[in-house]
Amino acid sequence: MTVDEIKIAPSGLMDLENAARYLGCPIGTLRWLRRMHKLPFVKLGAKLMVKKADLDTYIKEITEPVIE
Repeated sequence: MTVDEIKIAPSGLMDLENAARYLGCPIGTLRWLRRMHKLPFVKLGAKLMVKKADLDTYIKEITEPVIE
């Protein structure tokens, strides 16, 4: 497995490290999104997880339209 490979559980959950890699952003950005209630998170014990589907939805929501 390479460093660039993203680990996604069969349930679609990713830890913050893999979610940050998926989005191409720092982990701190995901923590900020959580504090601002902009992205749903799942807490499993002490570990924060994010659903891939929620990341995809978030990307669609923040995508700005092309104005011609």
